[in-house]
Amino acid sequence: TDNQRLPIKSATCAHSLCEECLDDYHASLMNGRSTLRYVRCPQCNDKTKKAFDIQNKVVDFFLREYINAEKEEVGLNVLNLIGFAPSMELTAG
Repeated sequence: TDNQRLPIKSATCAHSLCEECLDDYHASLMNGRSTLRYVRCPQCNDKTKKAFDIQNKVVDFFLREYINAEKEEVGLNVLNLIGFAPSMELTAG
């Protein structure tokens, strides 16, 4: 995952958001405010909870590794579908 797509973990629920989505959500809540450090989870929408700390984002490392593993598996499946085995080497024609 690139840095803008890192999964960010909520401090109060089991949800995670990609960093870019969280930043966009945070920006939509600013409404002329000069600062807004904590935001609620947009999925739970519990206004009493400070789910995401914008200044100290916590990366969900487990989810990040899962996403990376899925990408690798999908990539290998595509290579197998087109007949390219991982042991084959690409050579300039």
